[in-house]
Amino acid sequence: MFRRLKGWLPPESIRLMRDWSGYGVRFEGEYTSWEEAAQKARGYDEMAILQEVSKATLAVRDGKAVFERDGVLFSESDSPYPLLAGLLRVAALEGGRLDVLDFGGGLGSSYFQCRSWLNNLATLSWRVVEQPNYVKLGRAQLADQVLSFFDCIDKSTAGHSPNVAIFSGVLQYLPDPSSILARIAEIGIRHIIIDRTPIISGKRNILAVQVVPVRILDSSYPVRLFSRQSVLQPLEGKYRVMAEFPAVDGILGGLRRRVEFRGFILEKKFV
Repeated sequence: MFRRLKGWLPPESIRLMRDWSGYGVRFEGEYTSWEEAAQKARGYDEMAILQEVSKATLAVRDGKAVFERDGVLFSESDSPYPLLAGLLRVAALEGGRLDVLDFGGGLGSSYFQCRSWLNNLATLSWRVVEQPNYVKLGRAQLADQVLSFFDCIDKSTAGHSPNVAIFSGVLQYLPDPSSILARIAEIGIRHIIIDRTPIISGKRNILAVQVVPVRILDSSYPVRLFSRQSVLQPLEGKYRVMAEFPAVDGILGGLRRRVEFRGFILEKKFV
């Protein structure tokens, strides 16, 4: 039904219909702590998700699909142009050197989606910081001279100087995202790209439960819905926003909670 109506109804109407029918992602509740939100969530099968992401990533690596997002394969190109613009700008400013710290980058999803645009750079390094099970699998099946995997920021930067940090679709799932952004600022990485991050109206964050429908995953987990000011606050005074853009996720949620996914390209200030 949604496919038939998509060409006739406004996008907002389609979004509300999906939410009403339980077909779309939604955000429920308002909790006082991350722990309380986690208790209300059903959780998910972490190993099953890792297996799906691994299978999809290997298919992309082997040329059987164009790219994957959250374990879902796509056969047609959908280049992330705002992210690419930010990365190529960094390379242009750094003499053709692009050294990426990709926090929460899974098995290199963003790298594989962007790599055809970056192959001609003078120097390219892409370091993913992830959970240990992702790091183990990534090192065994995907790591090469460009792509590598680490289980913490400090290990990924030991003897190394990344010139851009990426946070794509990850900050909202961290218990303490501010401390991670503050650590990046402390290290002094010159450029930061935040992508696929949920922004709500108002001046404060909301801790909620993100419910994913059965057609995708049939799970729920704690999520932080950011005010625009709060997501940037850990970088305030140290970085300037060079650009802001709508993320590929678009607008999710229903009448009671409209969540717009956005991205930011930031550059370190120099005194």
